[in-house]
Amino acid sequence: MVVAIPVREIMSADVKTIEPSAAIDEAASQLHDAQVGSLVVAEDSEPVGIVSESDVVDVVASADTVSAVSVDRTMRRNPVTISSDAHMRDAAALLQTNGVKQLPVVTDGDLAGVVTTTDITAFYPRATRRTKADGGIATT
Repeated sequence: MVVAIPVREIMSADVKTIEPSAAIDEAASQLHDAQVGSLVVAEDSEPVGIVSESDVVDVVASADTVSAVSVDRTMRRNPVTISSDAHMRDAAALLQTNGVKQLPVVTDGDLAGVVTTTDITAFYPRATRRTKADGGIATT
């Protein structure tokens, strides 16, 4: 039995964001300092894109002056998002279907968090555990 876990219970509410006009070297610094693999690009609390480590590496490898390249030139626009009320299995399906590793989580259109493949894989064993009450065996 898989328990229906809402995304809001497994998402990270401390979302690292960056503005589209920021320079890509600022994105690199934020990624490094926060030790995260991506930043949600946000305007007025609304996710408009995502910039990842690999996006930054692509710019560094191809641009003469990294500080002259803005985030909005490299970000992936219109990110796939998920509602904070959606279920974890829906998040897993969206991640797999779209070939992405993170989904911005929105509540009433505003950024509320981010859920990643790591969040889901860390939580999944607890979501599938059966107990004596539902006919399974108790697990630790």
